[in-house]
Amino acid sequence: MRRLLWVLLIGFVVSACNSSNSAERDQALAEISQAEEFFTNQNSRDAKPFSSFDMPEDSLLKVIDLYLSFANDFPEDSLAAELLFKAAELQKNYLRDFEKAIYLLDQAYKKYPEHHRAPYCLFFLGLIYQDDMKELEAAKERYEWFLKQYPDHDFADDVQFLLDNLGKSDEEILKDLEKKAKEAEAAQS
Repeated sequence: MRRLLWVLLIGFVVSACNSSNSAERDQALAEISQAEEFFTNQNSRDAKPFSSFDMPEDSLLKVIDLYLSFANDFPEDSLAAELLFKAAELQKNYLRDFEKAIYLLDQAYKKYPEHHRAPYCLFFLGLIYQDDMKELEAAKERYEWFLKQYPDHDFADDVQFLLDNLGKSDEEILKDLEKKAKEAEAAQS
């Protein structure tokens, strides 16, 4: 009888914790939704969320903080990886804080390597290192890792192109493309 009481008590506690956790999750998502809606309204002239560069920075930081809090409080939730990725996008594209964006993308990739955003984390890490940080060796490492991990991904050809042209100027890339086009044309003749 005592065992039955203990089993029922433990079941009740676990159930209460899950219910509480669910309510906390729902509250966190409601706060995120409200903050995102504020941004959408701020950008109504473009009719796209996060599309304007004239957003108040404190509001942007609040959204990022909400994303990170959710990912930290609910790391097993399917939205955690997505919100880490979105926080990294905001850090890169709007706050231009490339080091924080790198950190967040790296965390998202390491914590959620099976998530559908994992390849994009590596791709964007490479781009940030290449274009924003001008750290070509770090970009090369991310691109090579991408190709090793995701050789059949839709972005694999793009990553290979970026890797092949790493460190080249736009003019050099254009000359190479023109040369290849002429060679292909000559081969067909």
